[in-house]
Amino acid sequence: MADDAATQVDFQMIARGVMPVRKPVLAGIRLEDATRAIHASAEIAIHAEPEGEQARRIRVKEI
Repeated sequence: MADDAATQVDFQMIARGVMPVRKPVLAGIRLEDATRAIHASAEIAIHAEPEGEQARRIRVKEI
């Protein structure tokens, strides 16, 4: 990979409706920290979306 190549990470997180807002925010921070440990200069976008009909149509791997 060229030195000027950018690494972009776009992650969508589906939060259950009963989940307090703080929980997905903290999970996003941990995810960003872990990603930066691997790719320090990556452009990272993390989106926390509430669970709903539209969100259920997205294939999600729960971890």
